[in-house]
This record gives sequence, structure tokens and C-alpha cells, in this order.
Amino acid sequence: GIRDSSVTGVQTCALPISNLEFVANQIADLRANIAMARTAKTVNRGTPEEGRFSTLERNSMIALAEIKEKHPEAFALADFIQEEKALVNTAIRTANTAQLAK
Repeated sequence: GIRDSSVTGVQTCALPISNLEFVANQIADLRANIAMARTAKTVNRGTPEEGRFSTLERNSMIALAEIKEKHPEAFALADFIQEEKALVNTAIRTANTAQLAK
């Protein structure tokens, strides 16, 4: 990243926040593609075949590797976004379950 000379010991990100968030969302989408491809393989074949990747899975993995090389700082934000989405989904399921129980 780039050091902000006006603030001691703080390292700023090399990407503007809007670009960082965009890249983080791309990471989340690519991870979803990989999960979807792996799920499809399991459903279609019973178990995923080791060493065999679908085109979607392979291309998503390549894109993730390229992003990791260029923007490694975006992965921390992507992890945070993914965790937040999981928390929101859990809260929604809990609320829906409570509504159905009434």
C-alpha cells in the first residue's frame, strides 16, 4: 500500500475505497461461482471428481489468482463482506423461522 505521510504508522490502501469495494465484490462473485460449480459437480456426479474442474470453476480460480496478485488487500474486505452477508442471511432465516412458529 501507500504510506500516508501525514499520519504516523498508518498504511492506506493503494486502491480508492470504491475500487477496493468493487474488487472485493468481484472476489465474492468468483468464490460463489466456484462454490456453485462444485455443488453442480456433486449433484450431477454424486461426488466431486478430484483434479477435474469445470470451465466456470477453472476460470474463476484463475481470475481469483490474478486479483490476489494485483490487489491482495481486497481479500480482507471480501472476507468481511462475505461474513456480513452470512450474518444477515442467518438473521433473516431466524426471523422467518420465528414468524412461521407463530
